[in-house]
Amino acid sequence: MQTPLEIAFHNIDAADWAKQDIAARVEKLEEIYGRLTGARVRVDQGVKAGNGGGIPPVVRIELSVPGHKDIVVAHEPEHLTQKFQNPDLRQAIAESFHLAERRLIAFKEKQQGRTKAHTGGTVSPVRVVTS
Repeated sequence: MQTPLEIAFHNIDAADWAKQDIAARVEKLEEIYGRLTGARVRVDQGVKAGNGGGIPPVVRIELSVPGHKDIVVAHEPEHLTQKFQNPDLRQAIAESFHLAERRLIAFKEKQQGRTKAHTGGTVSPVRVVTS
């Protein structure tokens, strides 16, 4: 990458294991798409609800690629609460980077022209006419 990885934590402790996990996952994204020019990751813990229930952390990932807008991934906290009983930071990081990988692979395939072109409408059945 042309710029160093940026990791920011908001309303949550910046645990060393989380920084290391994020850095390792960004390295994996670089293996998928070697032309990444930058990556910014923000981990944000929402305010706890008054009844003691917690809001899962949100991990927002911004990937810079040459010549295009940034690829941005941020899952909704509701997604984690539906998937996991008590979602934590480890699961939030894993889910966000899973989405980022899928988005980056799709971007790479589109650049290489390997995605299917979608037509705007229904496909007419083929009619064979013989004479």
